[in-house]
Amino acid sequence: EFGEGRGARARAEEQISELTDDCFLNRTIAVSMSHRRVKRCSSNNLLLSLLLLALPPLSQPFMLRGFAGLSRFVSNVLRQSSHVLHFRTRTSMSARDPRAGGMHGQLFQYAPQLQAFESGPGHSEKKLIMLGGLSDGLLPCWYVPSLGQAAAERGWSLVQPILRSSYNMWGFGSLERDIEDVSALMAFLAEERGARQFAICGHSTGCQIACHYMRNRHQLPHHNVTHVILQAGVSDRELEDVDAIAKQQQTLQLARQLARQPDGGEEFLPRSACWAPVTAQRFLDLNEVAGRDDYFSSDLSEEELARRFGGFYQSTHVMIAYSSDDEYVPSAVKKQVGCMAVCDSHGGLTAGEGRRSSIRSLER
Repeated sequence: EFGEGRGARARAEEQISELTDDCFLNRTIAVSMSHRRVKRCSSNNLLLSLLLLALPPLSQPFMLRGFAGLSRFVSNVLRQSSHVLHFRTRTSMSARDPRAGGMHGQLFQYAPQLQAFESGPGHSEKKLIMLGGLSDGLLPCWYVPSLGQAAAERGWSLVQPILRSSYNMWGFGSLERDIEDVSALMAFLAEERGARQFAICGHSTGCQIACHYMRNRHQLPHHNVTHVILQAGVSDRELEDVDAIAKQQQTLQLARQLARQPDGGEEFLPRSACWAPVTAQRFLDLNEVAGRDDYFSSDLSEEELARRFGGFYQSTHVMIAYSSDDEYVPSAVKKQVGCMAVCDSHGGLTAGEGRRSSIRSLER
């Protein structure tokens, strides 16, 4: 899709990487870095211009067919080349990203082949655990260094764990396995690093991990979780792009067929199904109605929300921080209404007395 010859393709990829990285930082367009698709935001004209600059003369005939034809062409390029955009942008870090400055702390192993990084006052009994989204690992979000500094000023250390589903291993993981890792991390922090109090900050899919942990806490070793932050929790199955919806439904049919076979859920879907390796069961967890990862869809009933969010301690302080311009939320979804419904659900199964919840809208 980038023309003939390896050299032409490499030049095109390099130009697209530079241009999309710069525009991503300026919030003009967003390239998917933690979800399964490339997402176009408000400035379609600029995106078309960027691709025209990067693509070879292959695209010139489409200019004669008008904007509509060119738009369809670009959409097709994006669908076919999402893996190129995804990986190229991830490997070209801008110096303007706060994470480029690094963080100071200790790297340690908390379970076989699983590591975590702790910054701030390591001797503190209060540990804030940061859980990123799909394809994330250490330093999952640009605000992590600032969060670590703010936590340290209040006597909390910040712990960033590597889970078995971190980075591109999310496609063959599960929420059940994630909470096993989080529980193992807390046990290690309590036994080896003096932890007595925990807070969890989840970003994107990290919100689902945090909620799933609290929902199943009675089946896990007890740990004192006093604060939970749900930042940018979104539905993976609610899409806006018509072509993306059609591809999602087609892949769901294939995943269901595989899952019905003995051990078929652990089989990988074709490479065309996703930009990362993903099993049939994991795809169903994320994209099926009432799937295991379906915590933040706008069409969940009060009863369904209560089952998902009713497991919090009565004394748990919960903050829901949603982004009002989140590119992964369809424009028809009313974000604040959904957040209010989630807040109400925290008292759905247990008395809400003493539980504090709040909502913060982040415009950026």
